[in-house]
Amino acid sequence: MANFKIPSPKTTAFVAVLSAIVGVKKYDTYRADSIRERIKAEASVKAKEPLDPMALPTKVIVYLTPPPGDGIHKSRIYFRDFVKPIFDAGALDYDVIEAKEAGDIHTAVSQELLERRRDQIPAPPGTNHTTSNAEAIPPSPVQKIDVRTVPKIAIGRQVLAEIYNGLSEGSTGSLNITPEPVPDLVTEVAAVTDATTEQTTEATDAADLFTETAPASEPEPFLEDPAAATPTTATTNTISPPSEPPVDYDALDTGDLPLLPVVGFINFKNRIGWLSMPGRILGFFNTAPQVEKIGEQALSIVLEARRPFRNPEDLYRGQDDDVAHGLEPKDIVPVVMEPRVMDNLVVFDVPKCPPGSEHV
Repeated sequence: MANFKIPSPKTTAFVAVLSAIVGVKKYDTYRADSIRERIKAEASVKAKEPLDPMALPTKVIVYLTPPPGDGIHKSRIYFRDFVKPIFDAGALDYDVIEAKEAGDIHTAVSQELLERRRDQIPAPPGTNHTTSNAEAIPPSPVQKIDVRTVPKIAIGRQVLAEIYNGLSEGSTGSLNITPEPVPDLVTEVAAVTDATTEQTTEATDAADLFTETAPASEPEPFLEDPAAATPTTATTNTISPPSEPPVDYDALDTGDLPLLPVVGFINFKNRIGWLSMPGRILGFFNTAPQVEKIGEQALSIVLEARRPFRNPEDLYRGQDDDVAHGLEPKDIVPVVMEPRVMDNLVVFDVPKCPPGSEHV
């Protein structure tokens, strides 16, 4: 004890500040884990429900896209840390689809709806056109999931806007298929070139050096072959595939809307840039409100809390994500939806934000 010295004021201050920082983070982690476990316990009620032997488990499709100005890895980490634990606790089956570029989700969703509308059109008289899957494929005792009606979950405002636009375009757009140009089937015959002839002659001369000279004989008369005298040239034969008259789907369309999938939404605010550094530091030490907010949104999807689409509440949902990303008006994806699509659309209910998480 004689050699014990009291720490200097600087050392004491450093240890005190470091302990406070570590303590704040530890406390935030404890709160976040407690909230996550509570939400997982509520979601596990759905997993414990008995399932009919002939029924299929609930399944959703989760769409991810690179957040503005960042990479797709941010979306993967966000889904893994905040959404996936709740889905797993509720035994929710899900597929994750990642978009490489903006507009890919819009195109994929619209094509699914267009295919469903074509399937609903009866076969035109006098044609072999089969549009219904039930007519083309024999009935199977095993029930299958139609991915075109599986609920679609949007992670972030940008994905939600593309899903809305894809649903509207696929439900009301033209059904006619634009024919793609068919490439010509070309059959080519290799041409005999002078270089090939020279190589063959040199190889023959080299081989004659190692063989005995045959006795001389009278040369046979040279018969000129017009076909052989003319070097072979490349010929092109175009084979046209048999063409069938295109089906005018628009003339056969009844105008009825297809069965629309349920749409779910989960906020995703990815702050980047030096100006957002203070907010990111604050968020690092205060993740509990975000865990609660996103967890409640995922829980409503697990518990299948569905309701009709509300305009304009659901139309403009998630615009605070665009504000957090600092997007310019020209970079924001506009939403264009037909009124009758909104009238028939069903969405997962988004719970109210917990206190203190409105700006998370």
